[in-house]
Amino acid sequence: MIALDSIKLQIPNECIMSYSDNDPRIHTSDKSIGGVHHYTLREQKGLKHFGIKSQSMFADKFNLCVSAKVLLDDYSKGISLDTIEQVFDNISKVSLFEIDKNKAIEQGTLLTCDVTQNIKPMYDPVDCVEAMLLMKTARNTTIKTWTKRNNTGCEIDRSIQSEKRRLIMYDKIKELMKKSAHTFLSNCKNGTQVQNSFKDVLRVEQNLTSLKSIRTQFHTINEGLLPVLNSVQNPNHNVLNKVMLDAKQIDIFKEIDYNMTTQEFVKYKGLERILRECHYDFDMIKVLFNRMQSHLPNSRESKNRTTRRYLSQCKDVYQNLMQRKFKETKQVTPYDISNHILKLLKSA
Repeated sequence: MIALDSIKLQIPNECIMSYSDNDPRIHTSDKSIGGVHHYTLREQKGLKHFGIKSQSMFADKFNLCVSAKVLLDDYSKGISLDTIEQVFDNISKVSLFEIDKNKAIEQGTLLTCDVTQNIKPMYDPVDCVEAMLLMKTARNTTIKTWTKRNNTGCEIDRSIQSEKRRLIMYDKIKELMKKSAHTFLSNCKNGTQVQNSFKDVLRVEQNLTSLKSIRTQFHTINEGLLPVLNSVQNPNHNVLNKVMLDAKQIDIFKEIDYNMTTQEFVKYKGLERILRECHYDFDMIKVLFNRMQSHLPNSRESKNRTTRRYLSQCKDVYQNLMQRKFKETKQVTPYDISNHILKLLKSA
């Protein structure tokens, strides 16, 4: 089932049943084009409307920016078909705008949204992030450390022509352990239980920031809230699956230059890069070194010695890499972990 986190929803003004522009918490602005009033809910200390980022009224439309935190104790469920009514019920408890939830759900249009999945891998979430960072991908994809959430995540950026996708993965519970999350948790009936529900969870999130990307990723004819929530598509899996397919198609064997010695090739590529591009498969690496020497007149014994020497060096580099990155999972490769994440997303 589709679950969303932060969304920017646009609904017709007819969905707003009442509001008071005299309330001191509502800021009225005449800066809009044509002198149209622009109403914005201003946050005040002590108000328990966590998850409501902003509410703006225009001449004929109303924009609502809200996150799944508005669900409080059900935060981990995200915004979905099962929780969308609860989202509006909770908003109505704190909002200065009274919204007809049935009309809003039926007529609402998504302007932006974050597609989220909380998966529990068999590996530590930190190890999963490190596995993704070690993957070698195609030129149109970059995987780098995500600089938010205390650097506990990775960011995957993929671009094909005009299509751009951004996927992030991070250790969710570490975010909820930060001081900034204490206020939110204190307003839940059982903040400890909410926090523990994210234990060992790897959060996978994709930011869809255009109407076209929403239609494309959910295979819908429009950006309506209900069509999106009813979609059977799995946007996060689809993006990661393409990344993994591209990774499989990278062929280091095409880079073999028979005018270079094995030593020169190793110096040019680097052992760690050879490991990554062979997906940490030592049988493949052995074939690679044998292939590089196939044209040489050296004896078979001499070629085997060269292969064994560089294969041994690769194993040493691999062990050092695993000790540094995967203290708990030395028996698996980053490629194994990445595929494990892919399978979990498919069934989530």
